[in-house]
Amino acid sequence: MMKGEMKDFVAYEYLTLNVKIDKEALYRDCYENLGWIFINNMALIDREDYFINNYDINNHRIVKINFKRDRRIKNKIELQSLQRKLEVALKEIERLEGEPNSFGIIWAMIIGMIGTVFLALSVFAITASNPLYIIGTLCGIVGLIGWILPYFVYKKVKTSRELENVSLIEEQYNVIYDSCERAKKLIN
Repeated sequence: MMKGEMKDFVAYEYLTLNVKIDKEALYRDCYENLGWIFINNMALIDREDYFINNYDINNHRIVKINFKRDRRIKNKIELQSLQRKLEVALKEIERLEGEPNSFGIIWAMIIGMIGTVFLALSVFAITASNPLYIIGTLCGIVGLIGWILPYFVYKKVKTSRELENVSLIEEQYNVIYDSCERAKKLIN
């Protein structure tokens, strides 16, 4: 800058997002299409042990990304509307990606609890004042099956839910790409 030249003042608004590390590129691309300028990635500038303490509840690594945008950007209201639409789609993708695991765990736990009930019945039948060995043995077998089966049920339910969610996730990605394309046109 030459002596006497004055740089134009720009008022910025700032945005900080905590996202899964594997989704960082998607978030950066999306928000840059909405007029946000990437500032930095906190995981890249912080200490090495940043990731040790930065996990979400599902044990995914998270990263903090920062953006800025001119407060007087043209078509700001339309861009904010597209941003909200984009954020809803991103949250829905996150929900749909986590749902198969949750459903698998729920079914596995239900079957495991039923197995536990049968094992308890087995113990009560055998330790009763008049032992019922046949009933105790049958309940014990059903209980053990109820403890072995959850692993296989979990895998089956998770796989089937993942297959069901593929098209729903793809629809949300289409919403994201459409929103980004419309935002880019508004900015240009």
